[in-house]
Amino acid sequence: MAKPVKRILYMLKKSKHHKARSGAPSGTFEKKPPRGGEGGFHWIYGVHAVKAALDNPTRKIRTIWATASFAQDHPFLQAFKQKLTVVEGRDFQKILPEDVVHQGIAAHVSPVDTQDISAIEIAPATAPLFLALDQICDPHNMGAIMRSACAFGVAGIILVPRHSPPLEGTVAKVASGALEHIAIYTTSNLVQGLKELQRKGVWCYGLDERGTDISQEKIDGPACLVVGAEGSGMRRLTKDTCDALVAIPTGEFSTLNASNAAAVSLYAFAQSRKDILV
Repeated sequence: MAKPVKRILYMLKKSKHHKARSGAPSGTFEKKPPRGGEGGFHWIYGVHAVKAALDNPTRKIRTIWATASFAQDHPFLQAFKQKLTVVEGRDFQKILPEDVVHQGIAAHVSPVDTQDISAIEIAPATAPLFLALDQICDPHNMGAIMRSACAFGVAGIILVPRHSPPLEGTVAKVASGALEHIAIYTTSNLVQGLKELQRKGVWCYGLDERGTDISQEKIDGPACLVVGAEGSGMRRLTKDTCDALVAIPTGEFSTLNASNAAAVSLYAFAQSRKDILV
C-alpha cells in the first residue's frame, strides 16, 4: 500500500512543478498600472487639476499618463518626461472610474498636505476668513466650494475627514487646481474645532435660513463661515456653537445647493470686509 501512496504524492508534486514552469518565464511579469491608495498615492485627472498638482512642490509625482495628442498640445509636460507614459484614451479605464472626464491626462500623486486645526495662528491686526464644512460629503460640492474659497480669499478650509469626500479624483477635478492653492485644516470634531477658533478670536457664523440677512453683517475681524450639508444643513451642536447665524435672502425659493450657498455667502463676506474685491 505504501508504493501507490508514494506514487500519487510524486505525481502531485510533479504536476505542481510543471504548472509553475509552464507559465511566463522566470523573472517576467505582466506590467500593471499602479492603483490608487498604494502608499497613500492616488490618481487625479483633468488638465487644470494635474497641472496645479505638478506645480505644487509638496506633491510627489509617481507617474503621469497622457495621450499623445495631449502631450503634444501641452508643453508643460516636457519638464516631467521621465514620469510620463503615453497611452491610448481607452487605457484610462484601467486606472480611473468609468465615464470620468479625464481630458487625456492623469497623474498618480501623493496626498495634498493638510494640517491639524491647532496649527492655525491669527496674526495681530489681521482679519483672515476661514470656511468650515459640516458634513459636505458630495465631491462635486466640495470641489466647487474650494474654487469659490480661492476666489474670495479664504485663508483655509476646515473639515472633518471622516465626514468629507477624499481630496482626490472628482474633488480635485471639480476644484480645477484650487485644491493646491488653499490651506486645508482638519479636526476630528467640528464643534471642538470651532471652539478652538473662538478661543483664538475668530467669530463663527453659521449659514442657516433662519439667520439674519448676511448682507447686513459687518465682518471686520477674524471670521469663519460654517456651511452645512445640502438639505439637512448644520447639525444642531454645530449650530449652537456658532456665534451668529446668517441667511441668504432668496424669497420664496429658499433652496440653494451647498456650493452655491457657500459662493454667495463668501462674496457677501468679501464685500463686507472690503479687503478682497476691488
